[in-house]
Amino acid sequence: MCNHFLKYLVFVLFILSCYRIDGQIKVLDTLVVANSDTAKVKFCRNAIYLEFFGNGGLYSVNYDYRLSEKFSLRAGFSIVNIKSFSFIFFTIDNLKIRTFPVMLNYLIGKGSSHFELGAGIMPTYVSGTGGSFFYSESSGETESSWMLAGTATIGYRYQPREKGLIFRIGITPGFTTTDFIFSFGISVGATF
Repeated sequence: MCNHFLKYLVFVLFILSCYRIDGQIKVLDTLVVANSDTAKVKFCRNAIYLEFFGNGGLYSVNYDYRLSEKFSLRAGFSIVNIKSFSFIFFTIDNLKIRTFPVMLNYLIGKGSSHFELGAGIMPTYVSGTGGSFFYSESSGETESSWMLAGTATIGYRYQPREKGLIFRIGITPGFTTTDFIFSFGISVGATF
C-alpha cells in the first residue's frame, strides 16, 4: 500500500513540476517576445505606390524602402508608348519613353505624417520615328537616346507605422544642365 502511495506521490509531483516548468517556459516566452518587440522596428519599412505626374513623368510605379525613421530609398519605373505625338507643328511617330527615378528621401516628423525632402537621378530612354516638322516629312528613321536628369521632391507623406495606405503629394522638379521642369506629383499605395 505504501508502495502505491509513493507511486501516486511521485506521479503528482511529476505533474506539478511539469506544470511549474510549463509556467516558467510561458513566462520566459513572454519575456522573449516582449524584448523582441522592443528590438523590432516600430514602423513599416516597405511601400509600393503609384505616382501620377511626379518624378517619373506621366506616372511611375515605385518601391520605397525605409532605411531608418528619417531616411528612405526609392526606385521606380515608367513605360509610355504613344503611337503618334503632335505638338503645334511637330509630330513624332512611335514615341517610347522609359523613366527610372532613383531617390534618397529625408523624412521630418513623427508618427504617420512627414515632411519629405528628396533628391535623386532619373535615367530616361526616349525613342521615336521622325514624323514631320512644319509639314515637311523627315527621313522616317527611328532615333533613340538615353538622358540623365536630376529630380527632387518637396512634399507631404502620410505613411502609417503599421500596414496601411501611403499617400504622398508634393512638388517634384526635374532638371538637367540646361533645363528645369517644374512639376507636382501625387502618390497612393500600400505599406507592408
